[in-house]
Amino acid sequence: ILMRGILPAESDPAKLSTGLKMMEKRRASGTARAALLPIGRELLTGRVLDTNSQYLARRLFEIGILVQRTCSMDDEIDAITREIRRCKTDRVSAIITCGGLGPTPDDMTLKAVAAALRRDYVLDPEARAQIERRYRELHLAGRLSDPQMTPDRLKMAFMPKGARLMPNTVGTAPGADILWGRTRVFCLPGVPAEMKAMAEDSVFPALEGLSKVVIRRLTLQVGTGDESHLAAMIRGIQPAHPAVHMKPEPKCFSDRRVMYIHLETEGKPKEVDCRLTACVADMKRAGFDLKGVS
Repeated sequence: ILMRGILPAESDPAKLSTGLKMMEKRRASGTARAALLPIGRELLTGRVLDTNSQYLARRLFEIGILVQRTCSMDDEIDAITREIRRCKTDRVSAIITCGGLGPTPDDMTLKAVAAALRRDYVLDPEARAQIERRYRELHLAGRLSDPQMTPDRLKMAFMPKGARLMPNTVGTAPGADILWGRTRVFCLPGVPAEMKAMAEDSVFPALEGLSKVVIRRLTLQVGTGDESHLAAMIRGIQPAHPAVHMKPEPKCFSDRRVMYIHLETEGKPKEVDCRLTACVADMKRAGFDLKGVS
C-alpha cells in the first residue's frame, strides 16, 4: 500500500524509463488495469482492516482485470484529488474508491472526485429521490424513527456532474459511476456489506469483458519449506518463462510448514494454458518437489 506523501523516485532516469516500458508492455498485452483507493483515517491508523481492497482485487482478477496500484489515504479533499489524478496519468481503465459517501463531515469523496475531474459538484435529483425512498423504507421497517430529509441526509445526494448513480441496496448513500475520458471512476461505500452489494450489482458487470485477454493462476504446493532454497531454483528456470510471474508464498517455519508457488500469466486462453503447462514441466525437470496443483 502506498501511503499518502510517499511517491516513487522519479529522479533516476533509468528507473523511470524501465517503469514506463513495463507499463507500456502491460497495456500492449490487452489486460485492463485498475487502481483501488480506500479512503479513511481509520485505515491509516490501523483501527480498521482494509478487507475491501482484498475483495475487489480478487474479484477483478476473476474477470481478467489486474490491480496496478492500491493507495490508502486520509479523509482530505487534496489527498483524494491528488491520487485520483495520479491514477489517470497511470492510464488505468478503472479507478475504484471506497468510503466517504456518507452524511458526516469527514465524508468528502464525491466532492474530491468532482474537483479531480474538474466538474461541478451538484445536487442530483435522482440521488435525492433514491435517498428519500430508502429512508422511507427503513422507517416503515421500524429501523429508523424519522424518515425526513435532513441537510445531512441531503448531502449524500450531491454528485460530480454527469455521474451515473449506483443504487445502494444495503445502506443509504448511492454510489457514482463516472466516465472520465477512457477511464471509469467508481465510487463505492466503505461499509463492506454495502460495498460488496454495489460492486456485484453495478461495478463488475460494467467491467466484465473489458480485458482483451484472460489471466490464469496456477498454484503449486512444493515439498521444501525453505524459501531461500526455492530462490535459486526459480532463478534457474525463470529466464525460459518471461511471461510467467512466479510468486512463492512462504509460511512460518515449523514441522508442518507448507510452501506454495503461484504462477500467473496473461494472454489468449490456449496461449496461457500452454505457457503454464510448459513451466510446470520445466519445474519438474529442474527438481522441484511438486506435491499438488490447484
